[in-house]
This record gives sequence, C-alpha cells and structure tokens, in this order.
Amino acid sequence: MRLLAAIAAITALASPVSAAAKPKKPKAPQVSVVTASGVTTADGASVTVTPTCPKGRIAVGGGFSTAPANDGSPFFDMNVVFESRRADARSWTVSAARADQDGTPGPALPVTASVHCLSPKPAKKAKARPGKASKRKAKPLRVTEATAAVTAPGNTFNVAASASCPAGQSAIGGGFSSSPVPTFTPLVAFPLVYANHHAGPGAWEVAFFNDGPAPRTLTAHALCARRLKPLQITASAPLPPAMGGYGSSPAAVARCPKRKALIGGGFSNTPPGFTDAGPLPVASAAAGRAWSVRVVNIASYEGTLGPEAICL
Repeated sequence: MRLLAAIAAITALASPVSAAAKPKKPKAPQVSVVTASGVTTADGASVTVTPTCPKGRIAVGGGFSTAPANDGSPFFDMNVVFESRRADARSWTVSAARADQDGTPGPALPVTASVHCLSPKPAKKAKARPGKASKRKAKPLRVTEATAAVTAPGNTFNVAASASCPAGQSAIGGGFSSSPVPTFTPLVAFPLVYANHHAGPGAWEVAFFNDGPAPRTLTAHALCARRLKPLQITASAPLPPAMGGYGSSPAAVARCPKRKALIGGGFSNTPPGFTDAGPLPVASAAAGRAWSVRVVNIASYEGTLGPEAICL
C-alpha cells in the first residue's frame, strides 16, 4: 500500500510538468497565388497583365513567366518583360513587348503574371493567463512602397537603382519597371534586366543593360512592412552559352525550408558585357515552395543564374 501511495504521489507531482507540453512551432502563413495571362501576336506588340488578390487579402509579391517560340533555333520569337511590380494594394502588373527575330509573324505567345496574396489580419495568439496583463492588440499588416529610379544613356552596361524602406521597416519583396516601352522594329531598344533582388534587409535593387541608342529609365520598387521579417534563400546555377541558337535556360530554383511559405522572389544573374553572358529573363515565378528563374542567353558566353526565394 505504501508503494502504491508513493507512486500515486509521484504521478500527481509529474502531471503538471507533462501537461506543460513544448510550444508548437508556428505554422507557415496561408499564402494564395492568383494568375492571369495575355498574349502577343505581332512584332513590337505589347501586353499588360494584372492579376488581383481576392477581397480581404493584399499583394505581398509577384512574378512573371513567358516562353520563347522555336526554342533553340537560330531565330526565335519572344516576349521581353519590362515591368513586374505591385500595381496597388491587391494587384501585381506585368508588361512585355514582343520581338520577332526572324521578321515573320509567329504564333501567339503567352505572358503570365502572378500575385502572392496574404491576409492583413494578425495571426491569432493564445489567450493570456488569468491575472496577467494582456498585450497591446496587434495592428493589421500594412504594405507600402518605396521607389528609386536611374536613367542610363544608350548602350550602357550595368546600371542599378536601389529603393530603401523607411527606418524600422523590412523589404518583404519588390519589382521593377522601365520606360519607354521597348521597340524591335525598325529600331531595337530594350532593357535587359539581370538583377531584381534584395540589397539588404530594408532595400530592393534592380540592374540592367540598356540595349539601344536612346536613354532609358529603370525604377526599383521595394515593398515595405513593419511586422514581417522574411527569410531570403538564394541559390546558384550555371548558365550555358548560346550555341547556334538562343534557347531558354533550364530553370534555376531557390527553395523555402519546411514550415515557411513562399511570398515572392527575384534574381541576381550574371551582369552582361562584351565577353559575358546575356541573361534576358523569361520567367521569375513560383514553382511550389520554390522560386524558379529562366532566361534566354543572347550571348555566346556562359554565366550564372541566381534565383532568390522570399519565405515567411
């Protein structure tokens, strides 16, 4: 009997300890992705596509995807993306212009834009214990935008712009825009954007080669927020040279870890030059929990692709 009583006493003492289980790791936020598509059918034609988040959700990132026709042949048709940025609180906009390298009409080429959507409501927390003062109520998520622009003279390599968020805010993502609209006939003038990525916790950087005789402006768009601390995951993959044709590269991906949700991404590829690769981006978009980047290498030199996944 004494032994049973002792066991009961030990069990009673141990119960509160076992009941105080380890806190569960926070779940990844519920991010939804909305896409929209448009097409181009003629040389020099441009298209703008703007997907919108459902009501009650806000845009926290976005991307684009298009595919060249006649992949790998000496001549090809493709869309050159010259804008990928947040349009308003719930939308992302992507603009592209078409280049028909062989001078003949080609098939309709799609351009797909995607927007990553998140609820602005703060995550629910466990109720405070009786007798303990409750903390101040969390405010809804608010995303603002910071921009910075640079104008490059014609045929200028490696020009960058970096947009910085206000003090105390993190850059949770970003995008780019350029003007004027690219042309391919009779004059070839377009931006080759090779970088669109974080430049530190509170800044977003874009960089390009201005391929054409006229000045061109590139704008960096940083998305800024206070209570989000995103994780940036980067990767590196080889970019083969263009050999006998301008084929699109294999996809290079950066993947979010478990329990983290992908909210956006970007890239930092080899800067173009006279003896460097020419990584013209054709895709920078989500692929499951990974961010996938593809380019068309328009130069006969090898290089590197650098996708960036933004995880929360």
